[in-house]
Amino acid sequence: MHIGDWLFRRELLTPDKLALIDTEHDHRAVTYREWNRAANRTANFLRERLGIAKGDRVAVLAMNCVEYLDVWFALGKLGAILQNLNWRLAPAELTALLQDAAPKVLIYGGEFCAQANELRSHTSSVRNFVAVEGKADGGDASFAEREAFSAAPPPPVELAWSDPWVICYTGGTTGTPKGAVLTHGSITANSVNTIVSWG
Repeated sequence: MHIGDWLFRRELLTPDKLALIDTEHDHRAVTYREWNRAANRTANFLRERLGIAKGDRVAVLAMNCVEYLDVWFALGKLGAILQNLNWRLAPAELTALLQDAAPKVLIYGGEFCAQANELRSHTSSVRNFVAVEGKADGGDASFAEREAFSAAPPPPVELAWSDPWVICYTGGTTGTPKGAVLTHGSITANSVNTIVSWG
């Protein structure tokens, strides 16, 4: 069983069922087949173009959007780790989080071009900046580049339930925010609990 590939299994079960409504792009309906293939393209783009592999961290500074979900599930397929960045934080606070997690890639939304430029000189671990829309710098990659990559699944990676999938940071109310690591197992357990309690 490929632990990190939820969307592959969902596509097998209900390929043509509605998965998402993309409110950023004319309320476009997205089926599970389309979503899984978008996540595959994203995974292949991250792996082949940007060199992301199991255990690597990818930071995202963006508002909630379908592309954010594509990245989340693409990283699950690769065994890589999503570092969520709170867009309400000041650049100095974001810099501290980036220095702590040392991501190789920073994906940013179009509304955060100024922050991406400010973070650029303070984050030595970030090899590639990727713009979801509207580049902050001409040298940045574009999220649209993923369309040139295969919609087939990336090569499977060996994953355990204890492998990390997401790093979320605490509020830092008693000091510096701490990275809380969510594993494939903990996210799965939370999903099962949600299904059981919400019905």
